[in-house]
Amino acid sequence: MYNVILNHAAGLFRVDRSTRPLRVALVQGPEGKPGPSSQPSLHPVLVEDGVAENQVQEQVRVWLKDRGWVLEQEAQGFSRGPDLVLVKGGRRLVVEVKGLPGKRYVRGPKKGQKKPTKPPLQMRHWFSSALVSLLRRRKDYPGALLALAFPYASTYRDLVKDTGWALDRLEVGVFWVHGDGRVEAPKGWEV
Repeated sequence: MYNVILNHAAGLFRVDRSTRPLRVALVQGPEGKPGPSSQPSLHPVLVEDGVAENQVQEQVRVWLKDRGWVLEQEAQGFSRGPDLVLVKGGRRLVVEVKGLPGKRYVRGPKKGQKKPTKPPLQMRHWFSSALVSLLRRRKDYPGALLALAFPYASTYRDLVKDTGWALDRLEVGVFWVHGDGRVEAPKGWEV
């Protein structure tokens, strides 16, 4: 998944171990020059406990807003409804988001205990859930662009590759959020 490189040729990094998932910020760039910030970065590299859905959602929301999309609706926490609904120039975009599961429970009575379900299996369940939820949104948002958003992880990439023929026919795009915070738009989309 996401690896932490503390002493890399590109610079030195600081790991904030008080956060879960851990945040990594570039402290010193190449040739000893200061990095973007000595504080945790706005676009952190996330490690150890997976990538929370709300972090992927934030990255996509900010990226789209930077490109002129206006937020119309956003699901918070465990609320119902689409994760993101944005508008731009008369177009509406509905996005369902999933994160990366961690190997341990992070809340509740089992906090800290190892999960019985392996992350790749959990990602397959989350992928299916996100796709079905998104397709059901077509009724409430006729004519809207539909998209999924996932962390750039091999299991999700394989699932998108294997179902690409169906996603294409259904006109469902996929946003990828990379470990460095970079967002990749759906192929062929003018965002």
